[in-house]
This record gives sequence, C-alpha cells and structure tokens, in this order.
Amino acid sequence: MTSGERRSDPMPSLTERELRQQPEAWQWVLDHAPAMLAALGDMSDGAGEFVFCGCGSAYHVALSCAIAFRACGIRARAQTSSEAYLFADASRSWRGSTIVAVSRSGETSETVFALRHAVSQGAKGIAMTCAPDSTLARAAPASLVLDGLNEQSVITTKSVTGMILASLIGAEMLSQGCSGAQAISLGGLPGQCRSALTAAKALVESAFDSENIRQCAFLGAGPLWGVANEARLKMQEMALVPSAASATLEFRHGPMAQCGPHMLVVAMVSQQAFEAEVSVLRDLAKLGGRIFAICERASPELNQSARFVVELQSGLPDHLRQPLYLPPAHLLALQAALRRGLEPDSPPHLARSVILPQ
Repeated sequence: MTSGERRSDPMPSLTERELRQQPEAWQWVLDHAPAMLAALGDMSDGAGEFVFCGCGSAYHVALSCAIAFRACGIRARAQTSSEAYLFADASRSWRGSTIVAVSRSGETSETVFALRHAVSQGAKGIAMTCAPDSTLARAAPASLVLDGLNEQSVITTKSVTGMILASLIGAEMLSQGCSGAQAISLGGLPGQCRSALTAAKALVESAFDSENIRQCAFLGAGPLWGVANEARLKMQEMALVPSAASATLEFRHGPMAQCGPHMLVVAMVSQQAFEAEVSVLRDLAKLGGRIFAICERASPELNQSARFVVELQSGLPDHLRQPLYLPPAHLLALQAALRRGLEPDSPPHLARSVILPQ
C-alpha cells in the first residue's frame, strides 16, 4: 500500500476496535472501580503524598492521575518510572508516601523496579494494572486490577482512558467532595465519549486529507497537559508523524517558528484559560497552521480560528474532563495512519511491554 492510498480491507484493525470500545470500557470502570478503590482504603490512609509513576502512555496516565488528585487538594506528583529509581532525590524520603505504579501489562521493567525501590525505602505500594497475574501485581503490597480494560493491541487506548477515569473516581472518594467534585456525576461520561467519537468521525478524514501535513503540534496546559502528551504519542506510534507537545501559551516562545500550512495543530482547550488559549490558536491560524480543537464549548472566535472543532459539552470541570479529550485524538491518529498507508496494529520497533534484564 502506498502513502495516501486508502485501505480497501473493510475489517477494522484491532486498534480501531479497541479504541471504539471506550464507552463500554468506561462503563465497566464506573461499575467496578468504586468497590475496588474502597478496598484499598487502608493503603491510602495517612499517605503524605501520592507518587504516580509509569512509562510511555502509563506515564501520561500518571500525569493525569496526579492532576486529578491535586485538583481535590490531595498531595500528588508524577514521575517516569526510571526517574523514580535511577534519579531518586536524596533529600526526599519515600517513607510516608504511597507509590502508585501504573502499567497496562504489569510487565514494564522500569515500573516494577520503581515499585520495589520505593517500597524498600518505606513507601506504601499500589499497582494499577490491567493484568491480575502480572509481575507488577505480584510485587505490589496492594493492587487495583482493572482487567476489564485489558487490550490485545500494542497501541494503548481504552486502558489509558479507563485508568484515568478510575483515578478521577479515586480522587473524588478520597477528597470527600472537595471543590464540589462529589456533586458532579461522572456517570454521563460513557455517553459523552460515544458522542465525542461520533463528532470526531465526521472531521478526522478532512483534518488529515492533505499530503502537505508533515508535522503535528499538540497543545494543552494545566489539567490537560497529560492528555496532550498522550495524544502526541498516539500520533507518533500509529502514524509515525513527527509530533511534539507544548504547553499552549509556551508555543509562542520558540516552537511557533515551525508553524505553517504543513503543520496540524491539535489543541486541548481548557475552560479555565479559554480566552488566552484561543488567542494562541488565532495567531497560529494566521501563520497557516491547520487547527483541530477539542473543547468543552466553542466560541465564535475559536470557530473562526479552527478549521475543525469537537465540542465535548460534558458540563464537567477541566480536570474531570481529561479522558474525553483522547478518543477524538485516537481517531485522528488512526486516520493519519491509514492515510499514510500504515497498519496501526504493527507499529515498528514497538512491543506491548518493554522488559529489561533484571
């Protein structure tokens, strides 16, 4: 298959099937995660700080989890797993902290190493994984096993968004409704995910219909930084398009030099900084950038600057809306891959888990 040629195979790829299963996967999380999280109550009691760690997509889950916890007044941060054990801060004690080690497969070596190191230094340890019999689950003192999110594909989609949703539920439960979060129902998210996928389907073919698109920029800030990075990674993994993520307003400070008609700008627009972020998109549109915006609700100015707009219309604040931004980005990366004649189920050089020698 040559670049730009459409795939004739009517059967969707495994990756596509799993990314389209996200509404059902999210419903599974809503049905099962609260009881699982309640069972971990003793592990989180008295935690001075939650440290979420992971590699690749799991690190982006960790970023989103930490954002959700901090939004509810709970001390939390995210690290890559390798940083957690190779670059341990001598001035920061693990004692009194809870490490939450995130890995879909539970076999990612760096994440297993990080968990073991932190627990050996006095941390409480929780594995968040989709694989109950994995090395990580066996090594952890306690586990949140979201086996209803497990995937066969190399590319992670529903496991990522489902784990982020589980963290939103956990933060809500621990915070006991701080900032009004408890009053906001997450039960509508599966239906909103379905609507977002439908809305994006009508746009992604047009968004990536040009052979002139040679690079992508993914913009997101504050509570949307984690999902912007994850959307960037999906484009790199599935479509092999050179891509970078930037905090939205930071894009003016250097990366904007690359902007032009050859660039697709995918913007995760927040409500908290809506006007400031839309002003960046206006500037990029003037430079010829092709803007694909995902937002809660659009404004006339955003509609004028962006060629493509997906409105989520969830009624949720930014930090609770995190998982909704990713399904449209998944479809965009899938379309880019197919447009370039690539098979998303077979990304070069990648495997489901990175396993290193002990």
